[in-house]
Amino acid sequence: MFGIGMPELVIVLLVAFLLFGPQKLPELGRSIGKAVKGFRNVTDDVRQSVEPDVNAVRHEFSALQENLASSVSEAENSLSFNPTEPSSDINSDLDADLDSDTTSTRARSKSFSDD
Repeated sequence: MFGIGMPELVIVLLVAFLLFGPQKLPELGRSIGKAVKGFRNVTDDVRQSVEPDVNAVRHEFSALQENLASSVSEAENSLSFNPTEPSSDINSDLDADLDSDTTSTRARSKSFSDD
């Protein structure tokens, strides 16, 4: 309750008793109770009027979240590039380079052996 412990509450009641006297204290308690009840009613009314709008925003946000997730998965699926598997063009270029290097190495070694 508002962070007030029992000792603080006793002190507040004692001060109120001394300030207002025993005749006015019940009347003061009633008016404070009515004010608290009125405040609760107003906050309940505000909560009831705002809650549908908040729920609509939450629903719209979750729909946007789902839409974004599906768009991301579609984009991931549409990408065909896989860095772990080189394309066949790169493989054929590498094979051709290796073959030419092997041929030139054989020619050099043959020329050394002829000397």
